[in-house]
Amino acid sequence: VVDEKGNITEVEPVRDGHPLFDRAAIAAVKKLPPMVPGSQLGKNVKVRYLIPVRFVTE
Repeated sequence: VVDEKGNITEVEPVRDGHPLFDRAAIAAVKKLPPMVPGSQLGKNVKVRYLIPVRFVTE
């Protein structure tokens, strides 16, 4: 969720994967800079937002 101030909150994986990858993805998303909040009728609002995270193993 991106809140009214553009902060990323309520981060959770959409699909269950390996717990190690889930924790790494959550940590990476929490480190993102603030975003532009959603707006409705001229007011900032919370917006549910999907951020894809992919891991490549070698």
